[in-house]
Amino acid sequence: MSKSTVELRSGEKMPLFAVGTLLGSPREIGILVDFALTMGLRHFDVVAAPEIETTVGQVLSNWLLSGRIRRQEIFVTAKLPPHAMKSTRVKRFLLKSLLNLGLNYVDSYVISSPIACKEPFDGQPVATKDRANLPEIWAAMEEVEEEGLARALGVAHFSLQQIQKIRDSGKVKPQIVQMEFHPFLQEKSLVDFCKANKIQIVAVVPPIFTDHQTVKYQNYLLLMLLLRY
Repeated sequence: MSKSTVELRSGEKMPLFAVGTLLGSPREIGILVDFALTMGLRHFDVVAAPEIETTVGQVLSNWLLSGRIRRQEIFVTAKLPPHAMKSTRVKRFLLKSLLNLGLNYVDSYVISSPIACKEPFDGQPVATKDRANLPEIWAAMEEVEEEGLARALGVAHFSLQQIQKIRDSGKVKPQIVQMEFHPFLQEKSLVDFCKANKIQIVAVVPPIFTDHQTVKYQNYLLLMLLLRY
């Protein structure tokens, strides 16, 4: 594992730079992941879409079977999607992700949004009036961690109040908080809270990733810049 890592409370070493898989076709994502591995990147944040998970899993499997990497050298994050925001769905959806990825466990399992949605139709999630019961969902997240299916737990795009709610209700505090964080959005109170509670912040959705037409080129350019500087 590269020295460019941060240690989570669980002792897991998480690489500082992650390769996102939100934008791009499965073919483009497969090329991106393979290129990232070639360039030495080892952290992959996998969107909760079966076709993307399967593509990432195939690339990882090729590298693992060839002996070019070992499982402990990569850090894979899977996501609980908004349409799975019920306690009874947490383990079921993680098992689906593990099957698609071809893995026995993920290094981190992250709730992708505090908002519940209906099952996507034509790829578009539909908002629901049902409120997500965050304490119940978090309790189910704790169970999959206890079973060894996930090494660390996290949340994405949660407010400070929502994070405090699951922290106070659960046995295990989140180890990772994914949030939009860049020079134009600082979220100081949330950052201070995470630092005080030893929660690792992962900055997501920087402005360069907002244009789908150029994402495949910018991903490659960003990788090269990160490795160079």
